[in-house]
Amino acid sequence: MYAGTRFLKRGTNFEGDVANEVETEQIVFDSDRADLPDGRFSSFVQVRGSIPLMWSQDVSTRAPRPPISIYLNDPYATAAGRHFNRLLKRHGSPILILDLTKRNETRNFESSLGPHFRQLVNQLNISALPYFALDYRSLDMAHLNKRPKDNAMKYLFLFSTWALKKTGVFFTPSTPRTRGPATPVHQTGTVRVNCVDCLDRTNTAQFALAKCALANQLYVMGVLTEPHIPWDSDCSRVLEDLYEDHGDTMALQYGGSQLVHRIQTYRHTAKWSSHGSDMMQSLSRYYSNRFSDLEKQQSFNVFLGFYVPHRESTPLWEMSSDYALHNPRMTSLPLQPYVVMPPHSGV
Repeated sequence: MYAGTRFLKRGTNFEGDVANEVETEQIVFDSDRADLPDGRFSSFVQVRGSIPLMWSQDVSTRAPRPPISIYLNDPYATAAGRHFNRLLKRHGSPILILDLTKRNETRNFESSLGPHFRQLVNQLNISALPYFALDYRSLDMAHLNKRPKDNAMKYLFLFSTWALKKTGVFFTPSTPRTRGPATPVHQTGTVRVNCVDCLDRTNTAQFALAKCALANQLYVMGVLTEPHIPWDSDCSRVLEDLYEDHGDTMALQYGGSQLVHRIQTYRHTAKWSSHGSDMMQSLSRYYSNRFSDLEKQQSFNVFLGFYVPHRESTPLWEMSSDYALHNPRMTSLPLQPYVVMPPHSGV
């Protein structure tokens, strides 16, 4: 676990735990049959998490966006290998990676992370069996959203349709009135989504995946005549509100404010009055990151057991950094080549 706040927890630790890692499961239940053992269920699982590199931002500066630096070179991709091995064990193959970091910037900021991430995935794939190879895709949502006659949602739904054909969706066996399979169908693999914060853009991308998944879930259950949900339907609006609340909860915990850029922003349907709200959320996030995140991070460290008070230990508030708390083996173990292994290997 690598829990913490926005600027104080970035990237990954040596164990392969990444910052702001959240697994989201979308469950659909046919309430017509209330018996749980014999009920009709469907679920879809997706993951978000920070880029698994050893990177950070200098919070000592007063800039709204502190500069990004990769503070440790991991030539064998040890930490990232541990991270993706864990995903393979938990979800199986394929692992589809959707990187939403910016590619077109006037000043180099988060665009420096994308090429390193792609290089890291290519390095891991060298030692992986073809069936377990990681599939990396990138999409510059911020750049696409600036086009007057285009928006990022179209490309997100193209990716979502392709991804769902790869991973599938879990279904329980069918009943006489449903179209489902005669035996359970399992989701194999998952989609891992990230941007620089894994908040605003990531939440919109996960909504696109969820909308495509829900259409397939309702179609197989016999609710829809085709696997498509119109934008102006009540179902689409309820799902959008659900993912807005979902994103707000994670943004408050990790970033200190609610979502700044919402789903409607990337659909080009946001009202002009929402710009004032976006500015207030940006100010709230900036204030939290500068003045209250340190105390929140210390609370996380105590609550989750990373720091255990002791009479002879250094007080938490006197520590210059909590790096040793989250990387206890970093100084004692040498870096070794790491291989992405199949889920059943037990590595």
